Amino acid sequence: MTRPTSPAPSPALPSLRRALQQTSCVGLLGALGLLGACADLNVEEEEASDTEKGYYLATSVWPSKDINVCWENPADVTPRDQEIIRLAVNSTWAAVIPFSFSGWGACDAASRGIRIRAAEDHPHAKALGRFLDGEPDGIVLNFTYRTFSPSCAQDEQTRESCNYIIAVHEFGHALGLAHEQNRADTPSSCQDAPQGADGDVTVGPWDPDSTMNYCNDKWVNLGALSEGDVQTMMLAYSHLILPAQPAPAALPKALTVNARNNGTVRIKWTQGDDRASLYRVQRMKRVNGSWAQAKDVGVTLAPNLRMVDELSRGTFRYRVRAENSAGASEWSAWKRVEL
Repeated sequence: MTRPTSPAPSPALPSLRRALQQTSCVGLLGALGLLGACADLNVEEEEASDTEKGYYLATSVWPSKDINVCWENPADVTPRDQEIIRLAVNSTWAAVIPFSFSGWGACDAASRGIRIRAAEDHPHAKALGRFLDGEPDGIVLNFTYRTFSPSCAQDEQTRESCNYIIAVHEFGHALGLAHEQNRADTPSSCQDAPQGADGDVTVGPWDPDSTMNYCNDKWVNLGALSEGDVQTMMLAYSHLILPAQPAPAALPKALTVNARNNGTVRIKWTQGDDRASLYRVQRMKRVNGSWAQAKDVGVTLAPNLRMVDELSRGTFRYRVRAENSAGASEWSAWKRVEL
């Protein structure tokens, strides 16, 4: 990352916008003794317009909210610097989507999730989103700034502010966001060249305020997220914030029908899955060489997997399906029986 940038927060969701800005800047940096870094952050309300903006790689979206994070060389990072990175991530991205970034200890050879290395290098992410899962040195962060951005090393407050700001940007990549200036609709006024992996989902118009945009007028906007960043994350990770939709039960299996000497038919089956609330059984009777209209024999509540039908002599056939609040499975094949 040669010039991280972060957006002005959310115009369309004023309360969320203000909360994210104040949490990430005043709340967090204040707690760290860095309140002076918040001086230039404008938290005035803005009129909402075109708030859905962003650029991400759909195939890189993490399937679960639980993401492990570890340090390749924790001895080279002070506990305070480690805490700044953790709080920066949890007060921005995890404030929008309920990610659980856990671990934060030393990596071992088998460690999955996001692996961070501290190095005197340009901060960067090797890939986007879940393609970092278990990748050694997946994210590189600089804590000394001797060669990269030496202005960050002018004093301790500035150095820690840079740590926070850059972490927000790099973890945006770790969650699947590409650089905003890589978009095809980037205006000619943006002179920063495309860099890193491209996304494959373009959300709304180009976002000049995105934390992922090198052409942002504010360098990562002190680690606050733009409304476009927020909306893009909510779109990309809707599977983590929307309630799961129930699925219909699966087709029952192994239907058998057996005539008994007492003039009854025993119907049995096995479950297709454990989602069924009840099972419905239908019967047809053979009349003058043709099958009459199907009639319900009845329903039985799961987990019961059998039913008895009382009949007079004749030729019959049966089928069964599973049902729940989301709908019904397909009907099973007919099974024929003679009485």
